[in-house]
Amino acid sequence: MGVKVKYENKGLKNLAKRINGVDGMKVRAGVLGFDGNQIVPGTELTYSELAAIQEFGIPRGPRNPAIPARPAMRRVAFSQRQDGPLLMAKAMQPYLSAVTRPSENDPAKRLSVIGFDMASAIVDSYETSRSWAKPNASETIEKKGFNFPLTETGKLKSSVSFQVVDRTGNVRAQGKG
Repeated sequence: MGVKVKYENKGLKNLAKRINGVDGMKVRAGVLGFDGNQIVPGTELTYSELAAIQEFGIPRGPRNPAIPARPAMRRVAFSQRQDGPLLMAKAMQPYLSAVTRPSENDPAKRLSVIGFDMASAIVDSYETSRSWAKPNASETIEKKGFNFPLTETGKLKSSVSFQVVDRTGNVRAQGKG
């Protein structure tokens, strides 16, 4: 009497199919989309442009004071927060589950967890800017009536969102942080 063993490697084929489903997708977070394209009241800037100015700063000009760089988004991207390594490890979990879980669920929706976490971390970076950002100039404090870098009306912070984009540039999932 003999034993016959048959081995089918369907699991590996299914895993490869799920990896291909996630491959090419990008998660981006910041001041994006509709809110980012709105004009900041009293200026000619969009909220996306304002976020870039705050992120990188601008040198002093003949008619304007210097604006120091206050890298709220780069703090998140480069894990310069105290919980940075934990945040990055947590961010990898949805990617891993999008690859290893059965494919009936949309991987873009699972990857949106990463986007939500990134956008939430950027919002938190704006909210805690008093503790890490260069302080406002005395003229700015006088104009605003308070000293809280990166905060005036809260609209910039509420403009932070995320998108999951596929390899053709189509937005597959999006939301706010």
